[in-house]
Amino acid sequence: MVLLLHSQHQYIFDYDSGDRLSAVTMPSVARHTMQTIRSIGYYRNIYTPPESNASVTVDYSEDGQLLRVAFLGTGRQILYKYRKQNKAGRDPLRLDTGQLHLR
Repeated sequence: MVLLLHSQHQYIFDYDSGDRLSAVTMPSVARHTMQTIRSIGYYRNIYTPPESNASVTVDYSEDGQLLRVAFLGTGRQILYKYRKQNKAGRDPLRLDTGQLHLR
């Protein structure tokens, strides 16, 4: 699908065989790609910025809870833990050499 704005800027939207958005080409011809992969127990969304290997993956449980965000270009990731109340836990999360406490 092509979106042509009054300013003559053109955006191109590509979809996969399941009618899910798979890429957006910007007026600068930069192409952003994304895909969703279903695995056992979770879904993985993968976003790749133009001209970069620094993809970002976001994992969700089958019931929609955020599980992990990984920045593949840097090797950093954020892991999410949930308690029975479906809220993020108050246990400290380790980020590089520091910790993050959720309140």
